[in-house]
Amino acid sequence: MPQSANTPLTKSAPKLAHLFVDESKRRSVTFVCALIASGDVSESRKAVRQLLMPGQSHIHFTKESDRRRKMLLTEFTKLPLHAAIYEAPQGLREVEQRRICLDAIATDAVAIQVRHLLIERDDSQSVHDRRTLYKSINRHTFVPTLEYRLVGKRDEPLLWVADGIAWAWTHADWRQRIASRVIGHRRITSP
Repeated sequence: MPQSANTPLTKSAPKLAHLFVDESKRRSVTFVCALIASGDVSESRKAVRQLLMPGQSHIHFTKESDRRRKMLLTEFTKLPLHAAIYEAPQGLREVEQRRICLDAIATDAVAIQVRHLLIERDDSQSVHDRRTLYKSINRHTFVPTLEYRLVGKRDEPLLWVADGIAWAWTHADWRQRIASRVIGHRRITSP
């Protein structure tokens, strides 16, 4: 089974899970993977959807007040999930930073037999992202039934959890609020 060195997803990772991925572009590209066991996805999705304010179509941390961020992060850490952080090297173009991180995430997802990989779609990068995912997943001789999709932020509530964790991770004074859920951190040092 393929496995990359320094793989954040292998620690305590449930098999046949769903992986929900969003990124922060603060300083450099940082991806957060929220890993949820298949049997917990429906209830977790329902719990997160109930956190929407009246008239709100999705949760996006850059648009929330500090008070609401605190409440949301508290609720997110109650969910049965693990999080893994992937940080790209600085000094590269965004498209290259994304490629490096998505390659590492896809490789790790194959290694732990993730069932579904859902990544928030960035329309400006979709073609590159799809190409990276296809190559990364298909270069392995052992490829489980991994389904991957790029989805809109309004379409998947569990992407909002990854967004919240990404926001907290990139704001050092907020990290302790999500630390109990982070099972790994990988700072990728070279392309």
